[in-house]
Amino acid sequence: MKNAILKNFIIHLVDGTDIPVLENEDIPYEKSLVNEYLHGESDFLNVAVGLEKEAYIPKKNILFVTYEGSEEGIDFGLCE
Repeated sequence: MKNAILKNFIIHLVDGTDIPVLENEDIPYEKSLVNEYLHGESDFLNVAVGLEKEAYIPKKNILFVTYEGSEEGIDFGLCE
């Protein structure tokens, strides 16, 4: 069994809260955090917070997402 390689993201909320989340690097794009936000039907984003916890974040509360070590964010159209 191979070890999972995790991508680290930080979800920045409109109220200033930063939520660190993890995603398996091998996950298909169709099921990725970014694709689920941009194209998913749910109003909530289901993310892994740490190794054993999940969070449901309302999409309307997400300002942008950054990758660990990246200064550029993924703008979901809410940034001015």
